Amino acid sequence: MRTLKLALMTVIILVLILVMTANMSPVSLRLMPDVMGEDLLTIPQVPLAVVIIGAVMVGFLLGVLLEYVREGKHRKRLDQARREVGALREENDELAAKLGEAAEDLVPVRG
Repeated sequence: MRTLKLALMTVIILVLILVMTANMSPVSLRLMPDVMGEDLLTIPQVPLAVVIIGAVMVGFLLGVLLEYVREGKHRKRLDQARREVGALREENDELAAKLGEAAEDLVPVRG
């Protein structure tokens, strides 16, 4: 399985390198349509590969952020369960200590 993952990652990296090298020509990056403003938010002569990588990184970061927010309720429930387990362990230790003290007072019955 590890070999398969490594091979797949190698293929993906090689494809990304090929796409990047094929798209090094400069482009003008416009952040707003021409109708909304005249070249106010235009970045001239940006390599297309940089635009592609930037878009992928922004998408990845948005996905990570959305997943973090979505899993918040699960993390909260896990924290509550951990606190409850800790409280139950403390209670168990206290009861075991009390039982140990009471057991010392008892006379063993032999039958």
